[in-house]
Amino acid sequence: MLKNIVLLFVCFLLFSCGSQSGKTFNADVVNINTLMVSAGGDTLLSGFNKLATGNGCYDSTHKVMLYITTMPVYCYLTRYHLGNNPDTPITTGIQYASSLNNKDSNAFQSLWSIGGWSSAANCQPKQVSFPIDTNLDKTYTGGINTWLVPQKAYQDIVSKIDSNYARNTDTLFKAGLTPLPAKSITGLSNWAIEDTTGFCAQKLPKSYTNLFCAAGLTVKVTVKGSNNKDSTIDCYLVIDDDFATMRWKDSIVLSHKP
Repeated sequence: MLKNIVLLFVCFLLFSCGSQSGKTFNADVVNINTLMVSAGGDTLLSGFNKLATGNGCYDSTHKVMLYITTMPVYCYLTRYHLGNNPDTPITTGIQYASSLNNKDSNAFQSLWSIGGWSSAANCQPKQVSFPIDTNLDKTYTGGINTWLVPQKAYQDIVSKIDSNYARNTDTLFKAGLTPLPAKSITGLSNWAIEDTTGFCAQKLPKSYTNLFCAAGLTVKVTVKGSNNKDSTIDCYLVIDDDFATMRWKDSIVLSHKP
């Protein structure tokens, strides 16, 4: 009799715990894998914000607004860097892209160069860091363009084209993608990586999980509006050199102890 009572009590506990809010708890799950914006990605987005808010430097030689900073070298051309210290800085310049091509003129441009800052007039940094310690040409200059695109517009276009080409800028622009003009932007904030239920993780899983691809990186962008009223738009980043130059994400593992 006692044995039957104990058995009924255990069944009651199992039923009660397993049926609350329709959720179950798996004690074997101890790690949750997520993504975060890399230190390099944070540097570039902070630099875009500096330009947008008027806190760049006016390069009187080239007559452009410029913001020069540093980022950890592990975020730039990682496959070339053989050094032991991934936090070694590399000098990074950020400006508005200028081109006769209207597409490029709407972008923020990020630049890396071992000697290109000597002509930056009053914006020249006190020290230039370029620690690519390999056979890579020491005169190498790298650069990428970054466009900020309203999330809804990006999602609509990606849903219509082959997902294998969804991070190809030529394909996106031919399909009608229209980025925000960089010089109309007055501020950036709240950049982060979409979680695994977001559009990019679902529609572009290989791009989303690639740390060298900006797919899934979101940012709130403030743009100039009419009647002096600015508006804020949720945007994605679109890069002309995705998968190659810049490490946009880091993996993090959160431990859970039941």
